[in-house]
Amino acid sequence: MLKASLKRYFLTGLLVITPIWGTILILKTLFVAVDGILGDLLAQLVPDHYVPGLGIVTLILLVFATGLFAANFIGKQIVKLWEGWLNRVPLVRGIYSTLKSMMDILSFSERGSYHRVVLIQFPKNGHYCFAFVTGVSLVPSTLKIRIRP
Repeated sequence: MLKASLKRYFLTGLLVITPIWGTILILKTLFVAVDGILGDLLAQLVPDHYVPGLGIVTLILLVFATGLFAANFIGKQIVKLWEGWLNRVPLVRGIYSTLKSMMDILSFSERGSYHRVVLIQFPKNGHYCFAFVTGVSLVPSTLKIRIRP
């Protein structure tokens, strides 16, 4: 009983911390990159002045501008072209498609695609993972799934 509770609490904590930590790492990497580029540029233009916090303001503006650009018709076409290029590079394709799928699922951009969340026995007996129901198969399956309302 105690072992099951500890395992459940640990997994719950992991499920909560992982996306938060991943977001922090990605934003920190972007911030350091933008701040480094901007800091070097400003150091060349105005050698005696450093503006703290300019990197975070620039990062927020960059994310906003990217969203604004990608939301219009021309931006959508350029994003499709860019994704096509990324999907042609073998190593990049795996990383990008995984991250893109995760973001699509988490943002629920296609609300009709994910009807409900279920717990399935995978990858072996006694081990479970969450899955999204995206449709119904008309072919009989050997899987036994218990769905609780």
